[in-house]
Amino acid sequence: MREASALLTECKNVLVERHKQYGEAVEVHQRMGALMGPQLGIEINAQKAALAMVQLKMARIAGGITNEEVLKDTIRDAINYLALSWECKE
Repeated sequence: MREASALLTECKNVLVERHKQYGEAVEVHQRMGALMGPQLGIEINAQKAALAMVQLKMARIAGGITNEEVLKDTIRDAINYLALSWECKE
């Protein structure tokens, strides 16, 4: 359980840093959805945009990442995007 707890602490630290770099997650994901939606011919809200990013990270993990640090970073990103999907709910 210590590793999981440490990973979640890292996730929180990354979220704080990304907020400083990119701004409010809801706004970023709204813009992402506004750009993706017309390309796909569907409406994509902020929550769906964040969930799409979770799926991207999961696809990478399922592809078999062999580098442990890259795998950890990808898992951390997936966790954070999942948490952001909650923040982006309408």
